[in-house]
Order: sequence, then structure tokens, then C-alpha cells
Amino acid sequence: MLIAITSHDGKALAKPTEFLGERFAAYRRAVAGGKYDGELKGNLLPIDRVPMVKAALEIEGFEVAVDPAIAATFVARVDALKGRVDAAIARIVEAQARVIDRDLTILPYQKNGIPWLAARKKGLITDDPGLGKTMQLLLAVESNPRVLCVCPASVKYNWKDEVKDLWRPDLKVTILEGKGSFRWPEAGEIVVINYDILPGDLSDMDENGRRHVISGSIPEIPASDSPLYLLADECHLIKSSKAQRTIRFKALAKKVRAADGSAWGATGTELQNHPGELWTLYDAFDVAKEAFGDWPTFVRLFGGVKTRFGIQWPNYTEEPEAIDPSVPERMRLVSLKRLKKDVLKDLPEKRYQTMEVDLDPETIKLCDEVVSHLRSRGVDIDTMKDVIEITRFKGAGFDLISKAMSALAAAKTTPALEIVESYEEANEPLVVFSAYRAPVDLLGKRAGWETITGDTKKSERQAIVKRFQAGQLKGIAGTIDAMGVGLTMTRSCNVLLIDRDWTPALNRQAVDRLHRLGQVRGVLVMVLVGQHELERRLATLLLRKSALEDATSMASARQETEDAAAEDLARLRAEATALLTSAQLPVGAVWSASTPVSASVTLDKPTVRRPAASDLERWAGAGITLLAGSDPDRARELNGVGFSKFDAEWGHELAGRLQSHGGLTDKEWAAAVRLSRRYRRQLPQEPAAE
Repeated sequence: MLIAITSHDGKALAKPTEFLGERFAAYRRAVAGGKYDGELKGNLLPIDRVPMVKAALEIEGFEVAVDPAIAATFVARVDALKGRVDAAIARIVEAQARVIDRDLTILPYQKNGIPWLAARKKGLITDDPGLGKTMQLLLAVESNPRVLCVCPASVKYNWKDEVKDLWRPDLKVTILEGKGSFRWPEAGEIVVINYDILPGDLSDMDENGRRHVISGSIPEIPASDSPLYLLADECHLIKSSKAQRTIRFKALAKKVRAADGSAWGATGTELQNHPGELWTLYDAFDVAKEAFGDWPTFVRLFGGVKTRFGIQWPNYTEEPEAIDPSVPERMRLVSLKRLKKDVLKDLPEKRYQTMEVDLDPETIKLCDEVVSHLRSRGVDIDTMKDVIEITRFKGAGFDLISKAMSALAAAKTTPALEIVESYEEANEPLVVFSAYRAPVDLLGKRAGWETITGDTKKSERQAIVKRFQAGQLKGIAGTIDAMGVGLTMTRSCNVLLIDRDWTPALNRQAVDRLHRLGQVRGVLVMVLVGQHELERRLATLLLRKSALEDATSMASARQETEDAAAEDLARLRAEATALLTSAQLPVGAVWSASTPVSASVTLDKPTVRRPAASDLERWAGAGITLLAGSDPDRARELNGVGFSKFDAEWGHELAGRLQSHGGLTDKEWAAAVRLSRRYRRQLPQEPAAE
């Protein structure tokens, strides 16, 4: 059974050349994510998805013929990407020569990552925190570019330092501040803006509870011959599909892609809480369908189940097999990840030390109240799997739990100060994190200490870190959300977590402010845990939430020696060769974007139609003729007679062939029987089996 893939208005059109019948479900699986066009009677796909769809169709047992024009497009694409890779390699050599006197070295895995990015229009680099993603993004960008960099407000000035002082002194850096300041970069310029002030007015919620950016509320991109880039640092911040920053970023990225620009993201924590966040992140860069097909396929691959509360995901700690084995390889198609343990084997290890501390009576009483409240709502603290989900659906006050966690953080301040004093006496620098402000503010009052919280000015954060790195401070304390990304504090090899964020990936990323390039000593991570069953249980749940990341993004990591760009180019070459081969498949085909597939594809075997050969076929022939006659409007009106909308087109087609040819092919007769049986209530009784 042949599926033809032709060019149509800049896209690919996948279309069966004959009735699929029982094979329809297999066809739909293979073209998942393609938009069905009723007029063309086929599925429209982005050109770059043709190889994947072709492979999926062949796995399902279909024969596939591809328009030679599409195959030629892929051959030209490979040649163009090879040129971008060569240019990126030249920039690496130039940059290395420029920074060698500063004892900076571009490491092998970075030399692999830069061409990998340069060779694609869209993708994500998801290396572990501390592996130099910013540098890889900057060196992958072509010469004389227009670059728009979106990042957290806390690291805007860090980007300025990386550009001007290190990796791209050829670029002018402009930092935008405040809403309404947005503008597109000029040639040779990188404009840095934070997520919170992205442009785009939002419409009111539609019936599906979704908001959209109003057309025209993002300025048009000025015409230019310079290549355009959109870089998104710490792009896990656009993981929520309903967040305004996500909606605005997606609209911005769509505009960049429409102008033939490149959109790249960087994060070390692409998968934090549940798989749905990964889909949102990939979708923002238009790579979700390339990796997973469509949303239903994505849900199936991650073992999700649709419930009245939305998609319910498995407990991956207890059910690791719920994740399809193909997920890591699918992620490799659109993202590049390397782990510190694989590519920085000389980096000192990271050790964890849990320290249980006593709590005051008032905090213990509050924690007891939380446990009692949970149990009164039917939530057993000893068996609960995800406290956030359970409290959301069973009414056990999440606010009360948050209040208890805040009290626990405050209660652990006294033992934390004892640890701080011991490090001060040993003249050993220390970094302290907390998810709550109270402990951080208290430490900020100590001589020789400074803090970074949400109230710290963005321009001051990098200056504080520089003072710490220069040995001018005894220690530095900060909240996980404000100090946990984009900063380097390798002067210290000791970090104290007074408490932790709900998301394990954010805690790991905070610790990796120390455990990164430049660290020459092993990092000791001290975690304070109050002596109460509530906090012990929450600590266990945080470990469980890490299982999803281990089974997916960690499993997709590549080794230092893997040349990702070369692998991708080899894969593209193989795909282009396969497309050229399949372009020769149909005998006598005349491929044209303007010619319907049914007219352009001829099958090897001549079509032979015959009259009905049995009582069943005679009944089916009369049935489809009757149904077509009862349905002159082709199911446009709901009247309870004739075909449904789904079957109308094919039913009328069969009836027309029977009338004009006096018969049907063997497959068409089988289809007529199946179709008539579907509408048996409108027809005379089916004859008994012979």
C-alpha cells in the first residue's frame, strides 16, 4: 500500500494513494502531528519531519514515495549545514587563541557542542549546570549576527561579561530594562532582555482557558541580511504552558522562525516535575513534534493516563518501565546533553551529608497539626506519593504545609549559625542556600557576609559574587530562586542547604553554582533536616521526583568523545540518500506540487473491478448505493440517515465507482461490506453466511 509525500506550499503532504481500510489507524500513528487537510485529503507536515514520518510509515508496513523536490531540499540542506559547522570550528580556533593567556581552555565536549548548535535552526543544549552552555551558545552564533538573548533578570549582567570580556568581543551588548523597552537587535549586536519584560499583549482567555498574544503587539523584525538568533538561557523557566512568559516567548520564537532565524535554548534542568513540562519546553522551540510526534503519542510514551483532573503521570520511582525505552533517543534528536561525570572526569566529586537537627516545641506543634490535618483528609503521610498533587485534589491545605516548611526553615537557623561560625573560625568560605528569606536575611547581618535575594538589584548580584570570588567575603547566602542560576561561586567547596525547594532539579542546580568548571576541590553539600516525620517524608518525596529526570534526560546524555554534529550530519546524509531512493519508487509518476497525488501516481498493477460475486457483496453494493442516495448533502446536516461525516466521502466514492464501473476491486468490495455493516440498522438484513 503506497503513501505519497509531495511538496505543497512549503510543506510536505502525506497522502494515501488508495483506500486504507483497516490500515487507517496505522497510517494515523505514523503521521502523528501532521495536520489533516480535508480539501487535499492528506496530512500536511513540516519538510524537516519527512524522514521521520517516512521511517514511521515503513515500520507500519507501508511503501513510501517521496517527491524528488523534497529529496533535493534535504541534499542541499546537508551541504549548507556542513558550511555552518566548518565556520563554527573556525570560530572555536579563533576564540581559543584569544583567551589562552587567561588560562581558559575550550574543552573537547564544548568543541562538539558548538558545531552541533551551529548546524541547526532550532534545538536545546541541556548540559549539566557548570559545563559552559553560555559560551557554547555564543560561539555557535555566526559573524555579524543579530542576537536576542532572553534570560533571568539575575544573570543579564553575567551575559554582558561573557560576551564582552571573553567569547564575543566583536558584538555590541545592550541590556534592556523595564517593560516597554523591547527592540530587535541590529547587525553585530546582542540585545539582552529578561523573561518578565518580554513584549506581546495577551488576549482574554478563550473557551479552552488559553491566552494568546494579540497579533501585531510584538514589533515586526526589521529587514536585514544579517543572520537572526533567539537565545534562551535557563529556558526551563518557560515550562508552564499557561504562564505569561511562556506564551510571550512562544510568540517571539515563532516570529523569529518565520524570519528564517534560529532559536536555541539552554538549561541544565529541562525536566523538573512532570513530563508535561518537557512538552511545553520543546513546543516553545518547535521541536516537540520532531521528537515525539503529537501530544497523545507523548503521553503514551511517558505512561500518562487521562483523568478528569487532567493527565496523571506514573510514579517513576516505582514504575521506571512506564517510560518507553525510545524516549532518550527521541530527546537526542533535538537536544544535546552531557553529564559532568562523563565529560569532566577530573572534576572533584560532590558529596552529600544529611544533618538532623532538633526543633523547638512550637515548630513541632505546627508540624503535628499538618500531619493531623492531612490524615483527617484521608492522606497518610507514610504512603503519600506526591504531597502537592494530593493536597490539590483532596483539599488538605497546601498553605498550611507551606507555613510549616517556612517555620522549619526558621527553626533550623540556630544550628545553621553554629555551622557558619565553625567555618568562619577555620577561615573557610561557605555558601548557604534557603528556599525562604528569614535565614538568609539573618545571615546577611553578619560581618563579612552578603546576600542575594529577590530584592537584590540585578546589576548588584554579579558584583557580590565577584567580591566573594576575590576573597573579600567570608560567606554568601541566598534564596534558591535568586542565587541558584547563572552564577559561579567556585571559591568555596562547602555549601549548606538550610532547606530545599519543592523541585529537586532546582536544588541540584543551586549546588552546582560551586560544582562546576573552576572547582578544584571536592564539594561537600550539607543538608539540614528537622527531626520530625513531616520533613523526613518530604525529603523522601524529593528523591522520588528525581527518578523521572534520571530515566529520561540523564539517559539521553552523550559522552565527551561523541561528535554530535558529525553524527547529525551523517544521519541527515543517510536520510537524504533514502529520500532520493524513494523518489524513484512509483513507476511513471510525474511529481508536481500542483498536480493531485491521485493523478500523479500510477501503481504497477492495473486496477481490475468486477461485479458482485456473492449474496453478501450484492447486499453491500445495494447498501452503499442506498446510503449514498439517502445522503445527498454528504452528512452536512445531522438527520440520522446516510453516512456520518467521517464515512461520507469514502462511501460516496465507493457508490460512484460501483455505478460508473459496474463493479469494485476485491479490496473495495471488502470495504463496502465493512461500511454497510456499520450502517446495518438503515439496511435490509444481512444475508446469512454461505
